[in-house]
Amino acid sequence: MKIIVAGDSWAKGEWDKNSRTNENNVVAHGGLQQYLTEDGHEVIDASLGGQSNLAILSLIRQKLDANENIDYIFMFQTDPMREIIVQNFSDINSNKYGGRTESFNLWKKIGSLIENNIPIKPITSSIGSRPDSQEIWKTVGFNIDSKHYIDLKSYTDVIDKNQYFLEQAYIAAQQIAETFDKKIYLIGGLGKLNLRLLEKYDRLVPVVESLLEYFYPNLDAPELTSLNSYWRQILLDRVDFNKESIDYFYRQYELDLLMQSQMCREYFWPDGTHPNRKAHKILYEKLIKKITKL
Repeated sequence: MKIIVAGDSWAKGEWDKNSRTNENNVVAHGGLQQYLTEDGHEVIDASLGGQSNLAILSLIRQKLDANENIDYIFMFQTDPMREIIVQNFSDINSNKYGGRTESFNLWKKIGSLIENNIPIKPITSSIGSRPDSQEIWKTVGFNIDSKHYIDLKSYTDVIDKNQYFLEQAYIAAQQIAETFDKKIYLIGGLGKLNLRLLEKYDRLVPVVESLLEYFYPNLDAPELTSLNSYWRQILLDRVDFNKESIDYFYRQYELDLLMQSQMCREYFWPDGTHPNRKAHKILYEKLIKKITKL
């Protein structure tokens, strides 16, 4: 079978540290893509680390345009708030402010941002961590501008905007699937699937609501499920600290600590952020079982 595997870095496979830089930026195993390839399937890679859902969908469209007879599309859903990217994220991650943020240093980062009064600005019509992705994004036909950033004044605003971006991604996915007469099989990765919203879209098939919760059923991921720090900077810059937002940060902090702990070693180590080859093997078996029943 010819299968598109799409998503952000979660779709790339197992990640490990670079021995030279000690950063988690080396793909140690191809995960789902590798298992499919080893099983004799032709895999078309539509994944790109750090990208938003709309950017991922535009990559899917490109692959569908360029390849005939696609049998299945598997997509890892990412964080909906990646549709808003902070302009000076590279500055925030620079050595001046303590280097790249490891999740267990979240509170230190919060204190550093406040102490240094670092300005955080939006990029208008940006969809990912790479400037050239703007051209890709135009194929989706959905425009995100700075007003969405300006609108964020409370934790409730962020919740609402998160759902708004997610629904726009589902609408775009449904349109692509209808255009090419396909179904898109969705996997909750960095972003948790919204099963209630998905009921409206017959071409979108939920496979796993959240990989994190699938492997660790006792974990209750926050409604805003993200293990990256892109839009946390937006929260810190725009949102008043009240009980709701502080509760969120505390729950996210606890989740970050768990991801780095021995508890999650079986399925999310070695980097403590992405599912490893064992997790991908279980996902692979689940997907194959699902499509062979059709």
